[in-house]
Order: sequence, then structure tokens, then C-alpha cells
Amino acid sequence: MAPMEDALLREALRAYGLKLRRWTRFRRTVRVETDGGLFALTAVPDAGRFERAMERLLGYALRQPFVLLPVPTPSGRPVTVVGDRAYALFPWVAADTARHALRAGEWRWLPAFLEALAAFHAAYRRPAPAAPVRAAADDLIARWTAERSALEAWAADAAGRAYPSPVDVLFVHAREALTLALDAAIEAARRFRAALEGETTDVVLLHTRPAPERIALTPRGIVLLDWTGAEDGPAVRDLAVFFQSLAPELAARSEAAERLRAGLSAYRRRRLWQPEEAALLRAALFYPGTVLAFFRRHFSGEARDHLLDRTEAAQAALRAFYARSALAEVLSVPFEERPDVDQK
Repeated sequence: MAPMEDALLREALRAYGLKLRRWTRFRRTVRVETDGGLFALTAVPDAGRFERAMERLLGYALRQPFVLLPVPTPSGRPVTVVGDRAYALFPWVAADTARHALRAGEWRWLPAFLEALAAFHAAYRRPAPAAPVRAAADDLIARWTAERSALEAWAADAAGRAYPSPVDVLFVHAREALTLALDAAIEAARRFRAALEGETTDVVLLHTRPAPERIALTPRGIVLLDWTGAEDGPAVRDLAVFFQSLAPELAARSEAAERLRAGLSAYRRRRLWQPEEAALLRAALFYPGTVLAFFRRHFSGEARDHLLDRTEAAQAALRAFYARSALAEVLSVPFEERPDVDQK
């Protein structure tokens, strides 16, 4: 147990009138056992933004369990500040997560989660100026187009080497798939940009990290944990993050495609789906950003790791890319609204 971190946790809990007994770290979250029960203490990246988001969440969270509100301090604030760090204290939810369900081959919860997410997004929709979004889309298209040119340069570099490395060979074999994925992302981003014709565009309150390990499946319903990153933005950001987190399971489970389509149908039934949102989701899913960043470091000479380690990292990055490409294809195929698989 690190003495400095232990002291910080004790000071943070003192603001709630709680005494620390034991604690265990889970990435950014600390499970704390106190004299008042079990809690999750989480670092807050932006305390001001978090407080504003929690004010908007309060009424919705009191109506249903999807949103897990933080425990307020005695003064009513959703955060406590210790030194230069801000913390939020959440009730500890003792339940299986959606990640556990996926490992057991269970997808039944997925449409219900996406329907709940759609209801949440619909409750917090508001208009925002479209001009900054158009500018961001223009920058994105320009950057992705430059990366398209970089693919050609990397291919020429790999072809001109007398003794290509295993990483060069992996890139050559993956180049066509990477090019097709990047072309699809650029085309979808252009469609999104073309649809932004008005003065305003819709934004919603986002969770920003809705991965299966943050989804608790409780007897009372589905609970989405850790709202410390909540902020305004386009709804498809949450969808893209969530779907991308499912990519490994999609590659491993044959029933995943049907469940994902049923889940997206559930989302669309609950919340009006705009054409530009479909284009933005397609762009986010097809864009091979992680693997492009890997090969950029390799061909620029910035990578300094051992060649064997780099080769293994390239294989892992490409496996993740192919899984995400399969996911993008599944969710980009047009389909009619249909009942859930079990009812069909």
C-alpha cells in the first residue's frame, strides 16, 4: 500500500465523514472499504465540467437506475478536491458486468442497454452551433486524406528495402485492407460534413467511455458506471466507443452480428436517427487509427523497441484492426427494423 496514495485517499474520504479501512486499485478507480460501507473513489479529469454534467443528470438519475450518481459531500458538491486532484465517490455496485456476460457467450442484455442509452441521449439532446463541428470535420477529412498519402509512401519505403523486416512484410500484406478502411472512413466523413447545412446541430450528454466492463447487470436494471468523463457531444461518440469495445467478442462469437444489429435497431427505435449520425458512426468504426499510428512510428524511425517485440505488437494491432473492420461491416449493412432474435 503506497503511503502517499493512502494519505490522499484518507483525506478525500474525510470530506464525506468516512474512515478508510482498506482499498484496492482498479485502473482509475479505487475500491474503498470504509466504516460507512463500500464505495468506488474515482479521479475526475475536469471537476468543473463534471459538476455541470451531474447537475443535468440529477433529475434523470432519480427516475431510473441507468445513471449512477456520485455521493454528494456534506456541502452538496459531487466532487472533493485534495491538493491538485479531484475525486468523485460512487456507491459500489456488486454485480456482474456486461464483460463477464460476453465471456460467457451471453448477448441478451445488449438491446436493453442500447435502448436505455438511446433514452438517455434523447433526454439530454440540445442544439449547438454547427460551425465548429463543420470546421472539425474539415480538419478530420484533411488529416485522413494525408494519412491516405502516407500509406502510399510507406508502401514504397517497404518495397525499396533490400532486407524488409517482419513488420514491413506485415504492412505489405495489410496495406490493401488498410487503404479500403481509410477510404470508407473518408467517404463517410465527407457525407457527415455535407449533411451539416444548418446553423445548429444536435449534441447530447455523453458518458464517453461506455465499455462492457462499466455496465453492471443488476436485478434493478442496467447501470452504467463511472460518469467522471461526462460531457456534451454527438451521440454517436458513445455508440462508436461502445461498439469498438465489443470488437474482440465480435470476432470470437458467431451470434454477435445478429445481436449487434438488434441492439442498433433498439437504439434507433427509441431515439430519432439522423442521416449524418449514421455517416459519422461509419467513419468512426472504419477509421484504422491505432494501427496507422503504429506503422507511422515504424516507418518514421521513431520506434526504438526490439524488432521481435515490435513484430508482436504489429500482429496485435492488426488483429484488433481486422476485428474492428468486421464490426464496421456488420453495423454498416442496411437492415430493416426487426424484433429481437429470440422473438423472431
